[in-house]
Amino acid sequence: MKFVARPEQAPSSAEWLYRHPDGHSDVPGQTWRQQLVAYNTSARDNPLCLLEAYRLYQDSVYKELVVACGLTNVFILSAGWGLVRADYRLPDYDITFASTKPADRYKRRMPGDKYDDFFQLAGGEVGPVVCFVTKHYWSLLQKVTDPLHCEKVVFFATNDPPNCPQWTPIPFRRFTNWQYTCAKEFLPGKLSI
Repeated sequence: MKFVARPEQAPSSAEWLYRHPDGHSDVPGQTWRQQLVAYNTSARDNPLCLLEAYRLYQDSVYKELVVACGLTNVFILSAGWGLVRADYRLPDYDITFASTKPADRYKRRMPGDKYDDFFQLAGGEVGPVVCFVTKHYWSLLQKVTDPLHCEKVVFFATNDPPNCPQWTPIPFRRFTNWQYTCAKEFLPGKLSI
């Protein structure tokens, strides 16, 4: 099973069943997201072999962030699931805000799409929050962090800073996948907030 933004537009596949995170699951009256919460709460032995959120991504910076900051201090801003702890087990998904080639429209989450995004960062546990996100994720970042009353810093790589009033924007060099390099430079203290 693979979670996508628009399962009805996904190509026919003998390999994959496409589903939406907030679509009806195989348990009557529950969404797949609700099933995921139940699974993470009760499945100690992980029979479905779901990966911790930070392990779903190929770039080594996710592991480096966990090693440097600790598993409980790293969160993933996911177009499919919202703001999730690095250790939260997630199923395979391919949802993005980024504009990709037209053939991948079924993977694209549009700004007006309704998602019951996770918000797994408790307000009482928060020191400064530092984010490395592309412009496509600013709206979700604003939505899922609005309740936080703490220092919030966002690195960005566009001509204009993000329209996130509660955040302190810090510019970074522009190039493809800049956010990985930015996070790697932040870890040893080459960048400051």
